[in-house]
Amino acid sequence: MTGPASTTYRICNDCGHRAADSDTVCRIDGGRLITMDPPPPSAGEPTTTRSLPMDEPRPPVSADPPATVTCRECGAAVEASADRCTRCLASLARATIAMRIMFQPDQYVITLRRGERTVLGRDPELSPHAAYLSRFPNVSRRHASLSLDSDGRASIRDEYSTNWTLHRAERLVPGHERELGDGDRIRLGADLSGEVRLLAHEPPAGPDPTRSDR
Repeated sequence: MTGPASTTYRICNDCGHRAADSDTVCRIDGGRLITMDPPPPSAGEPTTTRSLPMDEPRPPVSADPPATVTCRECGAAVEASADRCTRCLASLARATIAMRIMFQPDQYVITLRRGERTVLGRDPELSPHAAYLSRFPNVSRRHASLSLDSDGRASIRDEYSTNWTLHRAERLVPGHERELGDGDRIRLGADLSGEVRLLAHEPPAGPDPTRSDR
C-alpha cells in the first residue's frame, strides 16, 4: 500500500525547470535542485495533489531555457513572461526599468535603461566599451549586443562573433535574441564573464566608480 503523495516538489535553482522525482540535477542545464513547498490553498478550498507518472509523455524540452525572474514575495523562480507567480500567485507587475551587468575581471559594470541598446566589442568605432574589452583578444571587434526594450525585457544577441557568446553555459545562435533573466550569467569568448541584474528601481544617482556606460 502506497502512502500519500508528497506535497513538495523540486525545481532547478538556475532555470526554474520542475524536476522528476528521480532526477539528481536539472535535465536542462545541470543546475542544482531545490525543494519547494506548494502554495497554500484558498480558504474553504480543498487541497488536491496529483502524482505525475514517470511514463506519462512529457512535452519536448525547448532549445532555449526560459528566462526567469525571482518572485519578491516567496522567492520562487518564475518565467519572465508570467504575470503572476506560479507558486504564491503574487503579481509580478513590478517591471524592470534597468539592467546592470557586472563583468569580471575588474568588476566592469554596464547599465542599460528602458529603450537602450549597446554593442560589446573591441572596436572603438562600434562599441563604447572598447577601452575595457580590447584587453581580451578572444572578444571580437563586434562580439555581442545587449538591450532593454521599452517593455522592460532584457536580451542579448551574438553578433556573429569568432569565439562565441554563452548564456547559462549554452552557446547562442548568431543573430538571434536570447531573453535574459535576473541572476543569469553570460560569457564572451574564453576569459570574460558577467552576471545580469534586472532592477525594478532606478540605479543610484551620482558618481559610481564601477559604472562604465558613458
